[in-house]
Amino acid sequence: MKTWFACWLAGARRGRGVIGLVLVLAAASPVSGQESPRQLLEDFVHYALIARPDLAAAKAQVLLESGITNAEMADLIDEDRTLVERFDRAISWAQFVPELQDIAADLALRIEKGRLDLARQADRIERAIGMLMGTRRGQLLARARLEEAGEYALPALLRTITDGENQRLKLQCETMIRQIGRQAVTPLCAALPNLDPVNQRIVCDLLGEIGWPHAAPYLAERSRNQTVDPIVRDAAARAFRRVGGVNGDLSTLYSNLGRQYFNQVNSLVAFPYEPTNNVWSYDAHGGLEPQPVATAIYSEVMAMQLAAKALRLDPANRPALGLFVAANLKRENDLPAGESDPIYGESDYTPEFYATVFGTEVCLDVLGVAIDSLDTPLVRDAMVALAGTTGGANLFLGGARRQPLLEALQYPERRVRYEAALILGQSLPRKGFAGDYVIVGLLASAVRTGN
Repeated sequence: MKTWFACWLAGARRGRGVIGLVLVLAAASPVSGQESPRQLLEDFVHYALIARPDLAAAKAQVLLESGITNAEMADLIDEDRTLVERFDRAISWAQFVPELQDIAADLALRIEKGRLDLARQADRIERAIGMLMGTRRGQLLARARLEEAGEYALPALLRTITDGENQRLKLQCETMIRQIGRQAVTPLCAALPNLDPVNQRIVCDLLGEIGWPHAAPYLAERSRNQTVDPIVRDAAARAFRRVGGVNGDLSTLYSNLGRQYFNQVNSLVAFPYEPTNNVWSYDAHGGLEPQPVATAIYSEVMAMQLAAKALRLDPANRPALGLFVAANLKRENDLPAGESDPIYGESDYTPEFYATVFGTEVCLDVLGVAIDSLDTPLVRDAMVALAGTTGGANLFLGGARRQPLLEALQYPERRVRYEAALILGQSLPRKGFAGDYVIVGLLASAVRTGN
């Protein structure tokens, strides 16, 4: 970039007086309107590091408004290791400067998004896999890119393992999957039953080495299926032990994992702070396929899928049925406005239908799940369903069974307590029960307050 003096000298030599001065001022301006995105980025870094926030902000503003994409900005940064280091220092300093805080944060956010966009591009992932067989520097760069892609790299990595012919590259891809670790588990579990025996064994070994316990139900199913190749059964049994699998019937294993999703266990969500997460499936022709789902309902969708799997294995698994109904109601409550559910959004029956069609006992199970999670909208949904299914004595389950409707009389939300008392009062119980003494007081309070 020309210095102020060089511009002045050029104008003076032209002998144009005032015109030369205008040229000088235009060239000295922090934003000439003709700088390349690369130059704007370098200027932002330069001015930030020499403590000129006004000029740094001007350069950043022009860059952000230039029409450059997030991925293009990320490419500008990442192609030069020195610029990466200087940019990081500039951003670190800018966060303490009021004039730069907001615009520097916008710039950093867009570059970070651009890096994610680049990392997840299918062609870039394919190129990175090819680089695993290249120079040492290329291999390091490839591994960094594939690890950044996370679960998005799994379709190409698994396809190379299952369909490729280069044995060295297959081993490199297996190593890369181990390095991706936790995020590789759910896609691999979706693919596992659809692969040939040789590749099922490889995937079982990978899941065992990665070691995350949410692979356990899928491994248990392979190890117990007598139609599966004995070598695969042995590999699945070994992996099941390595991931800490606990013995139990398959239906229970799947419904327990579904309950963990319902309880929002963070380690089960690949990208908990992103707007969408992937539900994985496997197609014989296309391989692993991701279906983006709003993160707000991702855990509920996975809980429903696992509960449905548990019910196919054992239709008498009532906790799985209650989990399916509870997750379905919660999914409807949590779906953001304007979003759609590509998995269950086109269901023929509403969540409210499922909440009532299975009867009072399942409604009580749903209420218990809702109370455990202190999810007031779900508690109230369960109450509405109970009001439509109750038949008096069937509200009170015998023996040592849990009594969630009585627990609702002590729920922190006042309206829930009123609704529980109203349902119990309408059922006209013929004998006393624990907590019956509070019902009249709750109903009288509801009348006085108009709630």
